[in-house]
Amino acid sequence: MSASQLVSRSWIVAVVVTSVLVATLATDARAQDASPATTTATERKPIRGRVVDENGRPVDGAAVSAVLYGASGNFAGTASGTSNREGEFTIADLDPGLYSLWVQSPPLVVVDGIRERGASPGQSLTIRMARGAAISGKVVDKDGQPLTGLHVEPIRVRDEEGLRLDDDSVEFRGGVTDDRGEYRLWGLESGTYLLAVGHTVKYADEPRFLSDRVRTFYPSSNRAGATEVTVRAGDDIANADISFKGEAGFRISGAVIGVPSHKLSPWTRVELYQAGMSSPDRSSTVQFKGDASTFRFEALEDGEYQLVATSWERDDQDTSERVTVRVRGADVSGVRLELQPTSTLTGRIEARAPKPDEACQAAADGKAPPPLRLGEMVVRARRVDAKFYRAWTVRPKSDGEFTVKGLGGGVYRFALDLGDDDAFIERLDRPATPPATPAKGVASAQAASRTEGPSPFARDGLSVTRGQSVKGVRFVVARGAARVRGRIAPAKEGEPLPSRARVCLVPADPRQKDDVVHYYEVEVERDGTFDVRNVAPGEYFVATRTFPGDDRPDLEIFPAAWDPKERAALRDSAEKAGVRVTLSPCQRLESYADASSLTEIASIDRMRGTRRLTHQYRAR
Repeated sequence: MSASQLVSRSWIVAVVVTSVLVATLATDARAQDASPATTTATERKPIRGRVVDENGRPVDGAAVSAVLYGASGNFAGTASGTSNREGEFTIADLDPGLYSLWVQSPPLVVVDGIRERGASPGQSLTIRMARGAAISGKVVDKDGQPLTGLHVEPIRVRDEEGLRLDDDSVEFRGGVTDDRGEYRLWGLESGTYLLAVGHTVKYADEPRFLSDRVRTFYPSSNRAGATEVTVRAGDDIANADISFKGEAGFRISGAVIGVPSHKLSPWTRVELYQAGMSSPDRSSTVQFKGDASTFRFEALEDGEYQLVATSWERDDQDTSERVTVRVRGADVSGVRLELQPTSTLTGRIEARAPKPDEACQAAADGKAPPPLRLGEMVVRARRVDAKFYRAWTVRPKSDGEFTVKGLGGGVYRFALDLGDDDAFIERLDRPATPPATPAKGVASAQAASRTEGPSPFARDGLSVTRGQSVKGVRFVVARGAARVRGRIAPAKEGEPLPSRARVCLVPADPRQKDDVVHYYEVEVERDGTFDVRNVAPGEYFVATRTFPGDDRPDLEIFPAAWDPKERAALRDSAEKAGVRVTLSPCQRLESYADASSLTEIASIDRMRGTRRLTHQYRAR
């Protein structure tokens, strides 16, 4: 057994299985031919919506921006609109794609209505805003005298649900102490914050008042001893006074060494990370003097840090490996960050045409299935390295082609955010010869669906050597997905659930024991609920993983299926528990107890210590 624990006896697992109704082909063959599985439409459409406050009243003058990122993850353009007196806005003439939305109307903050993955042209949204929280107080020196001109930075470490965050970036207003030493932060999102004074400017090289001193955290300590402040939208927290310690701290300095065949770009930066964090604590531009290219970070306390250098030149990007530096009561100099060429990966998403047994609701309505919107899916590449925390996120073109740039050496795993509850991943592979573009986007996908057994690429991940170009990564997607929802309860009433618990679906077919694509794993919410979407039809075991007492943000949990030993342990635990669910396309399961719910319950009998699967449904 690994660091995680595979649990099946201590919890009651109530599993609600809802097979998502899928679209169907029309029965007329000509209608099938007229409905390709992918969309190539280039028609421009608007994103419309309405901005309202917490009471449902329109917000006038809110600035709404839509930001599009290209197929290689680069910024590809922006458009904007402004809400009128009725709160309505229109961002017109948008190309197909997935847009990130930003709404500004100080002192309001967005509390609902914007999906994390973005919005698509043609959608109509209702965006709800509320007055942001505020925190105020006074900053004094060790003698109690007010300090003027210091920046106070709020660092959001938990979201509004109390879940840990490792991204310190927040939007806020205010934060500079006045002539009385007083500060006020406002426009804060709901969540839990640390308050820091000192070297708080993440992406700036210019000196600030007392920015050469180690940060002091509220009320007067280093980060490890800081007191958290939790706020909700509309809160106004006063008297958060900070006694600034004013300690000098230490320096890390060194040089960036360019690739011999490349001229070192002026667009070269070094990022400094707190050990175990996935977002940088600070970033600094490299200074050029003659042939030397140097960097330095000031005002650091004792601790462990990681440094990485990146150099951009048009579409090319060179990076260094992360270098760990430990500060122990003295400056650290002579750090060398050696740039190396990065790799580029190209691939595509292909949609398989629906099969007859996946034709249900659309056929009943006499409609053809809507095409899968490949350009609105999101590809994620993740390096499998516990010391390397970056993930690459790109959006494909409308025909499904995508490019991932800036990859270092290592083994990578891939995921696909489908953005459509009806869709699932049928196969992830890397054919020896990349397929030609299929007619109507379905031919090679259909061929792939006939291939037996998991792809070695999907099983083992992709090994990348720096500087190489990798081609042929392919996702095959289809309609007919199932969805599994439920709740986890402790075996003894009143006991807390383990932190960071996860629910896993394990394919029951022994031939799929290494088919990583068809293992599913999601975190359990604080209230014990879980929701597994985009599940391929089939039979699965239900299992759980826990990480007792450890909810640190620097504990990154990879899916168990990624590691052969973890995968085998998970499967063994799931088979012993014997909790099975069968998910079929076009099957709607309905509870006898509540005709409005769709349920299939997997329960554990605590009194007898046995497990049984109780079907409380009728198919319709």
